[in-house]
Amino acid sequence: MTSSSFTLQSSIAMPYNDNSQLYQPVNPGPHLNIKGKVINIWGVLYAISALSTAFITLPFMLILSLACDLFGDSKRRRILDWAIHMWANVAMSLVFFRPKLIGAENLPKNGETVIYVPNHTSVMDILALSGFVPRPFKYLSKAEILKVPIIARAMILAKHVFIRREDVLDAFGTSEKCVRLLRDGNSMVLFAEGTRSPDGKLRKFKKGAFQMAKAAGVRVVPVTIANLHRWMPTSAFLPLGPARGVEIHIHPAIDSKNMTTKDLKNKCFEAVNSGLQPYQKYVDRKST
Repeated sequence: MTSSSFTLQSSIAMPYNDNSQLYQPVNPGPHLNIKGKVINIWGVLYAISALSTAFITLPFMLILSLACDLFGDSKRRRILDWAIHMWANVAMSLVFFRPKLIGAENLPKNGETVIYVPNHTSVMDILALSGFVPRPFKYLSKAEILKVPIIARAMILAKHVFIRREDVLDAFGTSEKCVRLLRDGNSMVLFAEGTRSPDGKLRKFKKGAFQMAKAAGVRVVPVTIANLHRWMPTSAFLPLGPARGVEIHIHPAIDSKNMTTKDLKNKCFEAVNSGLQPYQKYVDRKST
């Protein structure tokens, strides 16, 4: 079936355990191609699971947000972070996505404020971290996510931060807002690459996250999300299957005190890179 906006395609899905194919996205099998983005039945199931469970969770979050305002936790709303954790865990478990958590002993104690710095390849990174890293935290996210009504409302209630990348003044104000949140006791997730990697390979880190860590006086926790890119490459509108072989590595925290921003950035980068599959590791394009 074809039209000007989408096509239906079919192909034989590759075996999930075929290591020779690790460099390539998973074959989607029968799928639609909508304006250059692939979507198959698994993608539809992911969307149904995420949106239906979010629809159920949102009323409870509204009640919890009022309780936070009434009982003095309006600056952190930590219980809402845990509500998002439970939502993401259930929504992803329903579609058989359960990444392996490695290095859980390196997680900071509950109550310690830190910045988590993971690599970034797709929106699935957020669901993986929210659902399977058992700590409360908030994201610095692109403003585009505000176009997803139910999920956007949940993130606003939990006081996540949004940035319009094309607006320099907005970026400056966002940095100050993040530092305030950290000083108020909110851990945050900051993607130091600045945007998603188009091919799954780690990109150089920008300095913003590490400047914020030093300004707020908090430790940095490097996080590696390995092998998720294959299941949601940039060519996919939604995940292509029940993601298998995905790992979340929690590396030892790095103290930001008595360390320059550059050294902090480099040490975090090395830790994140060390947990990646060979095909995702950083490649210095200047030397190739």
